[in-house]
Amino acid sequence: MIALCLGMQSSASTWAYNIARGILAEAGVPHAAFQGETMGDFAISATPPYQDWVVKAHQLQGGMMALLQAASPRAILSIRDPRDAITSLMQRFGAHFAPSVIEINRSMASVLTAAQYLSGLHLVYEDMFSDDARTVTRIAETLGCILPAARLEALFDRNRPAAVKAIMKSLETADTAVAGDNGDAWDAETHYHRTHISDMRVGKWASVLTPAEAALADASMRGYENIQNRFRLSDGRPVDLSGCDFSIRADCAVFSPIDSIDSYTRHLEPGECRGPLGYKVIDRFHLPAGKWRMALKLYGMRPSEIFVCHLGKVIFRTQDADPETFTYANAVPEFPMDVHCRYDAPLDEWPDISLTASFCEPLGVTEGHME
Repeated sequence: MIALCLGMQSSASTWAYNIARGILAEAGVPHAAFQGETMGDFAISATPPYQDWVVKAHQLQGGMMALLQAASPRAILSIRDPRDAITSLMQRFGAHFAPSVIEINRSMASVLTAAQYLSGLHLVYEDMFSDDARTVTRIAETLGCILPAARLEALFDRNRPAAVKAIMKSLETADTAVAGDNGDAWDAETHYHRTHISDMRVGKWASVLTPAEAALADASMRGYENIQNRFRLSDGRPVDLSGCDFSIRADCAVFSPIDSIDSYTRHLEPGECRGPLGYKVIDRFHLPAGKWRMALKLYGMRPSEIFVCHLGKVIFRTQDADPETFTYANAVPEFPMDVHCRYDAPLDEWPDISLTASFCEPLGVTEGHME
């Protein structure tokens, strides 16, 4: 059995991972527990004599989705308002705004791809599931384990914030502590980091981020409420994303321009955007698997050409000043899309562009293609 704990960063997925491994331990099931986002992770950690694994992941890469779909794991999937998830990454780990936007976008694409093809338990952070003892029972049921209520309650108590903070404090001297980047440390068994627990506030992005960051996060991460409702309603069954929209808004705070599409050498600094500039790029925009209707919206100076790339190929190109929508079947969500604009004249001001993707239908096993 594979117990897959796949969740967006900052969605309490590590809590769910520890509850899952605790349940198997209480049930006397020998198992391996590890972070598994790539084939390499599984090659290193999914080794004999264990046949039951608890896997923690924020994203799936390099064919992992297809492998897990074939393995029919017991999936425990968690999501959170991406604007709050971005804010939490910045608060807890000192991450910068732009990389946090990209990380949360990529993680959300993986979780919502898995939700379309795997049955399992769906957890919504805004429901405060990690503060509800009933969630432990729901996870036990998902894993097919029947345990006395008293033992499940004790497991819940061992993973309450006060207990987790004690683990975080012990990282100064614990044998299982692993040094991370920028002075961080994490526990090799639980995967709790030194700064793992934040204030857990819902909607904090509007007051914590700067006005510019809040506006950009809101513009780039809209549509969560619809996704949240679909996630709740489909608990135990694959999620239907029909009617859900995803968007990204380009801004020099997140997506800096490059000096040349044809002979790229470097990204330009924001202060350089007002000089002669031929091109602008949106990069690293991830979408869940599915058939999407894409729409571009331009602000400011019109480019002479727009083209969208995925997997190193141009999937859409137009010289129309008001580009039409186009349809694209994305079967490889771990690879991002890029949007490029060509300008034949120097730019007097930094132009904006947004890309909105509306979900049309799920995919079977197919290659991504443009229709």
